Amino acid sequence: AVLRLDSEPATALAVVAGAATVLVGLANGSILGVDLARETVLYRYQGHTDMVRSILSCSAKLQVVSAGWDHAIRIWRPDEGSANQLMASAKQNRARRSVSRCGEPREWD
Repeated sequence: AVLRLDSEPATALAVVAGAATVLVGLANGSILGVDLARETVLYRYQGHTDMVRSILSCSAKLQVVSAGWDHAIRIWRPDEGSANQLMASAKQNRARRSVSRCGEPREWD
């Protein structure tokens, strides 16, 4: 089966462990949560201003971490709807930051 999600091309994909859900990053900066069993979009996160390049789902902390061509790393919490936290943006400063698999931020000079 083929599910047509949006008019935007998919640019990133992550599987949510323990659920029949996948997260699909789009060229317009949105992330869709898709129920594979029902073939429906459950939710849409919006916050990136450019293409989503990578997505990581951390079931232990109920978080999703994404990175985009807008130089931003965002942490999303599905239980809070589309609310998100901007963790880093290369356009803001030159500090280097990373996020562990479960959303723990790290920063170094």
